[in-house]
Amino acid sequence: MKENIYQDKVKAYYDYTRGLYRVFYHGDTNALHYGIWDSSTKNLHEALLNTNKFLAEQADIKPGERVLDAGCGVGGSAFWLAKNRGVHVTGITLSERQLAKAKELAAKLGLEKQTEFSLQDYTKTDFPDGSFDIVWAIESVCYAVEKPDFLCEAYRLLKYGGRLVVADGFLEREPEQENEKRMLKNFLHGWALDNLAASRKFEGMLHAVGFHDVQNWDKTEDILPTAIALWRMSRFSLPLSIFTTWLGLTPQLLVGNNKAGIDQLPLFQNRVLTYRIFLAEK
Repeated sequence: MKENIYQDKVKAYYDYTRGLYRVFYHGDTNALHYGIWDSSTKNLHEALLNTNKFLAEQADIKPGERVLDAGCGVGGSAFWLAKNRGVHVTGITLSERQLAKAKELAAKLGLEKQTEFSLQDYTKTDFPDGSFDIVWAIESVCYAVEKPDFLCEAYRLLKYGGRLVVADGFLEREPEQENEKRMLKNFLHGWALDNLAASRKFEGMLHAVGFHDVQNWDKTEDILPTAIALWRMSRFSLPLSIFTTWLGLTPQLLVGNNKAGIDQLPLFQNRVLTYRIFLAEK
């Protein structure tokens, strides 16, 4: 029952914010994730695509492989992988609106044969065992109430020798000061998160499920420019969202979203949270 209520909360969050992310954040990248910056990155658009590129390179994704995008959003990574890696991507999401938009974009981009999308829970899909070479999860595992539920399903769905690649925020340490506790609470509530996995525990979960050759990159410093951009946008829009919510024009979740956007920056800067990429093989 708790999980169903929580999934409804996640769907409501993404259904409402889909258009806002499009206009104010990801543009035509259709990327609902943090961007990774390096010395040659010029803007957020490039950083968002860099995240796809880094994960694809580390997972050594090859043409012809089959990829499950677990928590695909509106298909941003799926389309990038299809175009740049020559793979077939199956994307799954809980949101009907995300699903409709992903299918619309696939038709618009001429990628209907290389991508497919369906409404599914990534902890209990209807795909046969060993269906995929890659399970790809960018900032979606954080929404699993019980992270091992996702990891067990990913393990089942992978062929032997298949790879799981996860990019996400993780709890690096317990908040010590009351201000840190408040910010973490705002972060979880505002972005519709039930909990975050501790990075060390998550690595242990991977081994416990059966994965091997587990690798882990700490990319916190490389996503800080994205965190700063989110902080700036949220600082600007918070007063407006408070006012429009008071008028009854927008829901309270918009206020919470902006508070999370403000508090995520100091949480990363003070390493209460880290942004990590995990790669593991079946």
